Amino acid sequence: MLTTAQAAKVLGVRTDTVHAMKAEGRLTVRGKGPNKANLFARADVERLLVQRTEAKRGVPEQARLDEAEPECAGCRELRARLLVAESRARAADDRAERAVAAMNAAVGSAGHGHFSLG
Repeated sequence: MLTTAQAAKVLGVRTDTVHAMKAEGRLTVRGKGPNKANLFARADVERLLVQRTEAKRGVPEQARLDEAEPECAGCRELRARLLVAESRARAADDRAERAVAAMNAAVGSAGHGHFSLG
């Protein structure tokens, strides 16, 4: 079981976004922790992460529906871990690009050159 903060970390979003996903019905509270904190099933969170990753990659909805789910539990686990790693890598790339843009804005205002990720 994952807390709201842990689910947010896995998904690469803020806790407010997890609350919104819960309100929209995309995540279901599976239990309550200390102080009545919401708890989410790790499998639900990882399933949502896979859906978000596929949507970001531009995989058409029909292709996602037609894609055969691996029969082996180990293969399903490996696929989920791969998609989680891919999502985390994409989030790290996005953070790096935002950092470079912020540095360029700061340096540009001082009249110096520009940074790049390449």
